[in-house]
Amino acid sequence: MNELRVCDLFRGYGNVTIPPEISQERIFNICVSPGEVNEHSLLFLTEKVGDDITEFDCRVLKTEPAAIVASTNTQVNFCKCKKILVDNARSALSYALSNYYSIDYGKMKIIGVTGTNG
Repeated sequence: MNELRVCDLFRGYGNVTIPPEISQERIFNICVSPGEVNEHSLLFLTEKVGDDITEFDCRVLKTEPAAIVASTNTQVNFCKCKKILVDNARSALSYALSNYYSIDYGKMKIIGVTGTNG
């Protein structure tokens, strides 16, 4: 099981506002689905491509996460949990996952294979 402090998850990401009281808290789970949340999770409110999440109702959560990560233009309603505000939740998620799983993209090789019609 991986764990990382909240402040370390966003290493390398630009503009992020982390409430000081959770900055040093350990996170064991990163979620994009409200159904996967537990008290040691960060829930990322990511938008689908071409669709912005502008409003989220916390009453759909069965368990309160350690924090919700949302874009600055997203309104989070009926929520007592901490909020981490970022410029772009999808981009912040990629940094968080990269730091959480210690992915070194500098050492990664990517190869593309196409067929005769590709």
